[in-house]
Amino acid sequence: KMENVLHGVAQSLKEAEESLTEWDLKVGDGDCGATFKRGAEAALADMDGYPLNSIPDTLESIAKSVARSMGGTSGALYQIFLLSLCATTRQQEKKEGADSSSSLSHLAFAFDEAISKIASSGGATEGDRTMLDALIPASRSLQQSSQLERELLPALELAVLAAECGAEATKEMDARAGRSNYVPEAVLRQTPDPGAKAAAIWMRAALEAYKKSSS
Repeated sequence: KMENVLHGVAQSLKEAEESLTEWDLKVGDGDCGATFKRGAEAALADMDGYPLNSIPDTLESIAKSVARSMGGTSGALYQIFLLSLCATTRQQEKKEGADSSSSLSHLAFAFDEAISKIASSGGATEGDRTMLDALIPASRSLQQSSQLERELLPALELAVLAAECGAEATKEMDARAGRSNYVPEAVLRQTPDPGAKAAAIWMRAALEAYKKSSS
């Protein structure tokens, strides 16, 4: 399952290069598509060496692939995200066994912890027109589903929808972080944040690959 999910995520980011670049040329440095494509290609190249029988060890390996390939702010923040997920899932597995990291409550907690690390490191929050505008709604949805004791797959579906809605909503947001600060409002209102869209894209791809593997 994990290998299929990783392949799906990597392929989706490679295919999204043109769209991400188009958006980023309008509101950023223009390198978002190429950055995520490099990360995807590095993960695909390194995957044979990933310890796919261990979720935390695989997350740590992906972080190393990201570190050597992506660069820039996105690369640094995704390293932080992945290493936080790794640390939290490793702690969970030590306490409750290897299967614990795939439970909804633990996933919701690990995801929230990782996003908090991104926010504190990058200095942005929800509404600042960044990747967090996809990630935070997804995290909030996972926590709500956990509290309502939903099954894992419906919870993931809702989280991905929340991420996609959050990413699309960046068109209506004022820029308060990054290069978008200097972009005319008329351009911002026509263009989603590419970092938020990238997050929604890989989350959708992960979900679809997981569903195929589970069927």
